[in-house]
Amino acid sequence: MSLINNYQIDKINNDDSVETKTDLINILDDDCLSIILSYLQPLELVEMKKVCQRWNYLTELAWIFIKKFECTTPIFGYKNNWQLVKSDKLEDVIIYGGRYLTHLTLKNVCGSKILPLIRDHCHNLVRLELVLNGMRYKDIEHFENAFTKMNQLNYISINMDPICYWNNEWLYRAILSTLHTSINEIHLPSLRNSDTYEYRECNPRYVNCWIKKFNNLQALTLHYQATHDNDILKILNYKTLLHLSLSKGTFTNYSLITLSNFINLEYLDLSYMCYVYDDVVFNIANNCCKLKYLNLKKCVLVTGISINKLAKLIDLEHLIVEKLNLYENCIYNIANNCKNLKSLNISDSKYVQKSDIMKIGELKFLEHLELCNLSSVDDDGLINIIHNSCNLRYLDIKKCYNLTKNALVEIRKLKKLETLIVTRVHDIDDEFISHLYNLKYLNCMGSKVTDVGIKNVIKNCPSIGKLCVIDTKITVDSLFFAAQEANKRSANIILTIEVDTVIKKKYKKISRTNSNFLFKIKRPYY
Repeated sequence: MSLINNYQIDKINNDDSVETKTDLINILDDDCLSIILSYLQPLELVEMKKVCQRWNYLTELAWIFIKKFECTTPIFGYKNNWQLVKSDKLEDVIIYGGRYLTHLTLKNVCGSKILPLIRDHCHNLVRLELVLNGMRYKDIEHFENAFTKMNQLNYISINMDPICYWNNEWLYRAILSTLHTSINEIHLPSLRNSDTYEYRECNPRYVNCWIKKFNNLQALTLHYQATHDNDILKILNYKTLLHLSLSKGTFTNYSLITLSNFINLEYLDLSYMCYVYDDVVFNIANNCCKLKYLNLKKCVLVTGISINKLAKLIDLEHLIVEKLNLYENCIYNIANNCKNLKSLNISDSKYVQKSDIMKIGELKFLEHLELCNLSSVDDDGLINIIHNSCNLRYLDIKKCYNLTKNALVEIRKLKKLETLIVTRVHDIDDEFISHLYNLKYLNCMGSKVTDVGIKNVIKNCPSIGKLCVIDTKITVDSLFFAAQEANKRSANIILTIEVDTVIKKKYKKISRTNSNFLFKIKRPYY
């Protein structure tokens, strides 16, 4: 039942005793009541207009106090009164409150049709983050002059889900051409899937003429394919850049060497770039001494020789060197020198030694660790990491086949752990997962887990949002239990379970319950 209905019922119940009872909330003056209304969720505030004429006026005052609107899940409301985020309510928030907003975040709740409304009503935005659903080629018209009137905008990030494959330069031009010249951060959408070799020829002149107009750029994400070496040289003229992401780009090694000119660079993402050689990494290590984040994922031409030099970057906090040849004990040397590391990903890399894994245990500030598919990860190494890196929140030991129960039982000691990936690890069973608490994501695909263990996880981890139980021993009973428990939640945390198609179909056939906004079943991703 909505707040409006509650209010109306109270009003009806009081009609027979008007002389002895008072409508207390309406005793408050306009200023007080409008401030109270401003504490409602914006999606609920739009409903308050319908209560009465006075509240219609007060909601207009309430919007003045709302500067931030963030909608990242498709439901809102409260326990026993969850509602789907519908496009008309989302549009009402923009129409009535947009002029007062300084921060707007919309992720996976709308498509690009919302952009003309944002353009017309949100002129005071300082920060804008969008993840748009289901875009089609013709939807590019929604970007026309979308940001022209946002003269205070300092940060913009736009992504699409799913990723679209069509004329990259037209979308980029539509975005860049309407941004004001003094914006600080621009993060443009990826237009190619990282895991495929989808490739489209682009005409760089449509982008470069707009890129060069910005005079105070500090952060740039440009997932752009098939540009020329001259194009990156234009980007490298921005001496103010602190954050640069060129993931999935196709720049040559020659032009990438000039990245070392960014002596103040703190964030650099070169993941999935096939022309990054050792000399690029050498130059980065020698000149970009302020780097805190470096992503070289799947830069397959980079070797341990240059990775070893990254040990010079003593301020490094995040390092991703997945699927590389990490010989020369480079991880040992990095762990020995880069003591501030908070996240490390060496998954699927070759030549990682047991001594490297043991040395990782000396990283006291480590919060995120990915060791997927490494034969050098054994009980001694994992136990050493667990005992010394007690701040771990994310642990991926997928396909680490040399682990036994002796090490796995120690994972329980990680009190801050939120994400655990143990796909196809031997000895993962009900006994193990039944003693895990406070997780938000668990992937135990390909394990011996049954209904007993999964039910315990759901009970012990009230904030868990995602479970992957593909190729396990669970039955449809786990899904019914999950749906029941999710429905009791007081927060709008959706529980999504990935299960085998057979179990999903059986659940759909048997289930006769009403829609459960807090529970979703997802088909296998393989």
